[in-house]
Amino acid sequence: MGLYAAEKKNFGKNSLDLQEGDRIILFSDGYTDQIGGEDIKKLKSSGLQKFIQESLHLSVSEQGAYLENKFKKYKGQHQQMDDTLLVIIEFKNV
Repeated sequence: MGLYAAEKKNFGKNSLDLQEGDRIILFSDGYTDQIGGEDIKKLKSSGLQKFIQESLHLSVSEQGAYLENKFKKYKGQHQQMDDTLLVIIEFKNV
């Protein structure tokens, strides 16, 4: 997904109060646009959120592998629609 604006737009500034163990998951639209599943429909954000919820108890590396596996199973024999990127960031106190 891209952004084009004829006018210059200022971005807002936000902050989060993150605690140790909190995770942020960033993903490209290639994940949610993928066709597959029993109904041969797009995964959508709700489908990815379900996969994430199912894997919250796992370590970051296990969660990454789990989400990759779930995506591949969902896609099945269907062609991959777009490039995909998923990044998991876990916060630790140092």
